[in-house]
Amino acid sequence: MNSGEPRLTSSNQKPSLVFISAKSQDYRYAQQVHKFLVDHGVRAFFSNESLLKKGDSSFHKVIENALENAGHMIVVVSKADYANSPWVESEWRSFINEKLSGRKHGNLLTLTIGNLKSDDLPLTLRNYEIIQWDRNALEKVLHYVKEIAEVSPSTLSFLIVSRLKQFFKKIFRYIFLTTLAVIVLSIIGAVAFWLGSEKKQNPLDYAMKFIFSQRVIQPHKLVPLSPSKDPPPAPTAIKAILRISSSPPGRVYLDDRLVSETTPFKAAIEKGKHKIEIKQEGYEPYQEVLILMIIRISRLL
Repeated sequence: MNSGEPRLTSSNQKPSLVFISAKSQDYRYAQQVHKFLVDHGVRAFFSNESLLKKGDSSFHKVIENALENAGHMIVVVSKADYANSPWVESEWRSFINEKLSGRKHGNLLTLTIGNLKSDDLPLTLRNYEIIQWDRNALEKVLHYVKEIAEVSPSTLSFLIVSRLKQFFKKIFRYIFLTTLAVIVLSIIGAVAFWLGSEKKQNPLDYAMKFIFSQRVIQPHKLVPLSPSKDPPPAPTAIKAILRISSSPPGRVYLDDRLVSETTPFKAAIEKGKHKIEIKQEGYEPYQEVLILMIIRISRLL
């Protein structure tokens, strides 16, 4: 029914044990909680285990002393009726009364088993922490009670190892995702290099250029493929079409030169860096720098 390995020899000892309360039908779960806490250096009291070890026939006296020295209480329950059984309810209500009177400051948590929902628990228990039984439940319980329970060096080692595992898991995940991204970019670069260029170039660099070039203004005129085997004529200068509109209309300056008294404006401009500015009386000038790049178009033979 209950938990924690209390010190029963003196009333002035630090109340740092964990009291485990459970109905007999839930003893097998309570025993797992008790063993896990004890194995990690936490003093825990569970009547079915602790009384057998002590060999004490004063059952009620030992239970009472354990409740007196308890710093935490864990209620293990698989059915709502079990939480209201006379012994279990008496134990957790005694602990809550001690907390309300200010004589205890520890945590009360309920460990629910199976399909039991928190809404099915007594209202008083629902006001405190509830943990669902799963593969991580025992570690959650240990973390929850470790602040008050007296923890041994073995428990401290366990907590440090757990934190380190979480840290390295994040590091490995970051390395994996970064490596995967580099591999994907390399593949994209290799494919783009093979399809679009005969010039030797670093595949990763080409991939970056291939991706970011999608934001560059594309030329409006392409050199058509010649049906004959004769070499194509030398291409003329390729320009891009620039269209500008604004509300309200304004004067358009291209590279600090007035090119239109009003918008909308349309013109063919060559590759390179261009400064665009729109001005209108009563409004702040609008400026933008535009960089035009020509993406090489290769013939596929």
